[in-house]
Amino acid sequence: MTSPWFLSPVFALGTSFLFGVGLFLLFHLKRFQRTFVAFWSLWLALLVPYLGIGRIWIGPVPLLSGVFVYFAFSYFLGQIYFQVERGLSMRLLIEIENVPQHRMSQKELEQAYPYSTILSSRLTPSVQTGFFTCDGGRYSLTQKGKRSARLFRFLKWYLRLDPMA
Repeated sequence: MTSPWFLSPVFALGTSFLFGVGLFLLFHLKRFQRTFVAFWSLWLALLVPYLGIGRIWIGPVPLLSGVFVYFAFSYFLGQIYFQVERGLSMRLLIEIENVPQHRMSQKELEQAYPYSTILSSRLTPSVQTGFFTCDGGRYSLTQKGKRSARLFRFLKWYLRLDPMA
């Protein structure tokens, strides 16, 4: 009989593979306004049967190591997803690739991808996920937004990532 400590990560990788395939099919077949919610809903939808089947097939303790593998692999896929969906550098690469001469000036890039588009593509999901509220065209932080701002401000300071510090 194969060890549950071996089966757990293998089972988790299989579930992660299903997550990856499901993610690509889901986003190819349907457009979502709240893509972040769709991403994590799919993750949870696969986690529940993974835990149920895995608890019986593998056992509860080795199963936890598999949950870590599933989360780590899903996090990796999430980084690819968020880079493709939100990454400004990725979008600029695509803009340059799409023009016949494959070259663009900064002014041409600004025209192809205006700052207002960039800003609205960041603000809308932030309102939808509860970091901001918008009232009369003015944005303010929610409690969730305030906590996040404090955390990230500390991390930028501590990791010396703020060029102004």
